[in-house]
Amino acid sequence: MSEASNRRATGRRRSAAEGSKEPLEPSPTRGARRRADTRARLIRAAGALIGAKGSEAVTIQEITAAADVGFGSFYNHFDSKQAILEAVIDGALELQGQLLDGLSAGIADPAERVALALKANLAAAVADPQWGWLMVRLRESNPEPFFERLGRRGLRDVEAGVEAGRFRVDEPVSASVVIGAALFGVVRAVLDGRLQESSGVALAEYALRILGLSHEDAAAIALRTGTPLVATRPLGRA
Repeated sequence: MSEASNRRATGRRRSAAEGSKEPLEPSPTRGARRRADTRARLIRAAGALIGAKGSEAVTIQEITAAADVGFGSFYNHFDSKQAILEAVIDGALELQGQLLDGLSAGIADPAERVALALKANLAAAVADPQWGWLMVRLRESNPEPFFERLGRRGLRDVEAGVEAGRFRVDEPVSASVVIGAALFGVVRAVLDGRLQESSGVALAEYALRILGLSHEDAAAIALRTGTPLVATRPLGRA
């Protein structure tokens, strides 16, 4: 066989081998990337506006203007203001839930988990006031999702503490609701300048006393958990 024939045969074998491989996943098209970027910009703009004004006062036109997106383009991504509000809530709560789960991983004592979660939420709001105001405004206007997502995380720790004999409360759900309300009340007061950033220690101590710990035990745990250093990502961006 000639050298040219050998090259042709080798080429055919290589082509056949390559053809038998699994097809590669197609990369996102430029249009898909542009669409995802526009959607993320709309969510970030909506989050910033809701944090500043509350969800009721924000209009679709304000959102598109802040995102530098044409008004008509909004409806390529969301069919209503309620739809983008739900996207903002989902993003905010998912991000905060991931933060709390990561901080509390490996902590066995339910009391320490409760204290750390409260202080982490406050620290996140202080680190990024826009984020903090968003969480406050969203909770004020849409309390149900907060209970379903963040509230259930807190309830899980309270129930674990009751089962372990660490907490002494007759109504874990009521205790969780009271503690959650106290958290967001303190977050708002810190953002308003009525309380100091260090109020997280007192908040954690009072919460643990509500759950039945002694004054001394609650104070020691509130101090021992420290103040978590946290970082938040802009909404709508991975």
